Amino acid sequence: MVKRVEDTEFEALCRDLFDKGSKNIEALYNGEYYVQEEDPAHPDAIGVSQGEYIAQVIEQFWANQLGRGRLHNQDHIQSALNALWKHNFVTDVAAFRETFRKGRFYACDGDAGLIMCSWPNGGIRDDFMNHSQHDYFNECMSGFEYQAAAQMIAEGTPKLITQGLAITRAIHDRYAPKKRNPYNEFECSDHYARAMASHARCSGPIPWLCRSNKSPSAL
Repeated sequence: MVKRVEDTEFEALCRDLFDKGSKNIEALYNGEYYVQEEDPAHPDAIGVSQGEYIAQVIEQFWANQLGRGRLHNQDHIQSALNALWKHNFVTDVAAFRETFRKGRFYACDGDAGLIMCSWPNGGIRDDFMNHSQHDYFNECMSGFEYQAAAQMIAEGTPKLITQGLAITRAIHDRYAPKKRNPYNEFECSDHYARAMASHARCSGPIPWLCRSNKSPSAL
């Protein structure tokens, strides 16, 4: 926009902020995925700390929707997405919810889904449990799942495409007409707008594959 109005001063400021952000975010990469650097000035604030969070590369997802290209390190983004699949995807949420009872049961026995956050390397503080928001981290929210899946597919590697398709298929199966309302893939409340991430632009070779006929186990 600043290019269009020829505001060169503000363009320089925006470019500087972009360059700093692209560089600084890499300081949060732990060798497998991106973590949160907590603010010591706010020790009681809810956060994920060393957690594997479902929306850790949402900035690249939004950039894809706007056609803005690659924001930062491609290999690290792909690594983070692969880690999401490794640590957060479950083929049957029942066993997970037997241990982690808090949170809303958008996915139940026999359902597959991508859990909001996990702590494969530890780092979760005991006082996190005192925040009601922490309950969200045990849930399967369709809009977040679609966001992660769309980014996996957009990255275009065979492995990530397969994983992205499995996640979208898991949501599709959870909301099959025999189980739930296929026109209301609810999260947080009924007809929640974030579930419209299912219409995301998967900028890659096969965007039309977001709805696969294969089950997660087959993939």
